[in-house]
Amino acid sequence: MIATAVSWLVALAIAWPHPEGGGRCTSDAECQLNGVCDSTAHVCSCDAAWYGAHCEYLFVLPASPVAAYRKPGTSSWGGRSWLSETDGKHHGFFSEFGGGCGMDMWDNTSRIIHAVAQGDGRAASYARVDVAVPQFAHCVDSLVLPGTPPTWLLFHNGDGQPRACGIGSPDCDQKPLEWVATCDSSNGTTPVSPPPRGHPAPPLPTGFQPANGVHVATSPDGPWRKAPAAAVDGFPYKDCPAVALHPNGSIIAWPQSIVATFGTDTGIANNYTAALSITTGGWGTSWRSVQPVVHIPRSLGNAVANESGILGYMRFGDPTMWIDARGGWHSLMQNGDGPSPCGMLNDVGLAYRDGNPLPVGCTTHMWSTDGVAWNMSSVAASNASVILASAGEVNLFRQRPKVKLNKGNNAVVAIFHGAMRCGERAVRDGKSPGNRCAESRWPEHGQSGDGGVGIVADRGLDRSFTIVVPVRSHTDTAAGGDHK
Repeated sequence: MIATAVSWLVALAIAWPHPEGGGRCTSDAECQLNGVCDSTAHVCSCDAAWYGAHCEYLFVLPASPVAAYRKPGTSSWGGRSWLSETDGKHHGFFSEFGGGCGMDMWDNTSRIIHAVAQGDGRAASYARVDVAVPQFAHCVDSLVLPGTPPTWLLFHNGDGQPRACGIGSPDCDQKPLEWVATCDSSNGTTPVSPPPRGHPAPPLPTGFQPANGVHVATSPDGPWRKAPAAAVDGFPYKDCPAVALHPNGSIIAWPQSIVATFGTDTGIANNYTAALSITTGGWGTSWRSVQPVVHIPRSLGNAVANESGILGYMRFGDPTMWIDARGGWHSLMQNGDGPSPCGMLNDVGLAYRDGNPLPVGCTTHMWSTDGVAWNMSSVAASNASVILASAGEVNLFRQRPKVKLNKGNNAVVAIFHGAMRCGERAVRDGKSPGNRCAESRWPEHGQSGDGGVGIVADRGLDRSFTIVVPVRSHTDTAAGGDHK
């Protein structure tokens, strides 16, 4: 087993298209804080999870086709897991769509489920245990604070109260508030005909108290209760917050999204819609907001403006955050199926996607030394491509990057994504493969059919799932490492 693991790592390294460091630098920031700048040679030396001349690419490893959350007949859209010191298991919290529905009904049926990995948290299937937060709750991030007992936190959209109905649903205003979609689908898709039916909202879990998208428990098994008022005073109730724990005990939240506008007549003008919020005294104290400044490479800004002719923009969302052992701040944000630069079909977009012709599934790395002044990479840290441990490679539409961290050094060991198989929905005009993820399949355990591309997918093609892609860690280069 050990020899096999080492051999495929060596084979993978031989085929890798970029060096592991070696780019000229004068500071660690020029290595994207994903490595260190050698003070003598003045070249980057990358951490295990990264490669490229300036450590700009994630060193992803082959993913198991059964890893993460793929419950039959159910669609889901991302989350992440944590190792529990109490039982030694990996507990994940994922956004799942109830009623057998697919992505098209996410805003009517989404809830947060609790699942446990049957083995290694980055290579195993997660089995659902229960519903942590009922409809409506979506876009979950989670955090575990040390202590006896530890404090488990869920941050999410929604408050666990049912919504009227999905965006664009017919006769939305005539449906009662407790209406929740029932799709009666055997494969986790929303049927085209007949349309979804409705049912009353299920009863709330024992001990559950709805409250503005932040819930707390002393165990991953709950019961989940609303966060105390002092702990959410000033909290930024915005879309899809990423949360991270600072070494000083503070919690950092960064909701989406970052939007940057570029005009050819005024040069580059950046307009950011997101702000960091920090609890400086740790959990239980008030939050304060800090406005970050993100430097976007001028080459990308110029390319966007030139492509649009007058005005162009970039949008980055679904963030995940962490602070590494050296104190560097990091965020991964999805650039989805665009807009720019992932969605650009010209040479600039192709280079940004590291040669992948499909304008979907990009994840962008941003880094900072202080959490206020940030830099964005000029290339995507990863693209639509996923290498399967079973054999072959697939291209997937991926959003919601969430990191799994090593308990010892806070290094990234895996990335969770909400994902859809590429197949049917065109994302841009033009011929394949520029306009869609063509001829790509994800193993379906005997099931067949194509999945749509994009978060608003055609009914009948809107099945989605949660994947976890391992990232190389220092224990992968030695025998028998434990990935926590």
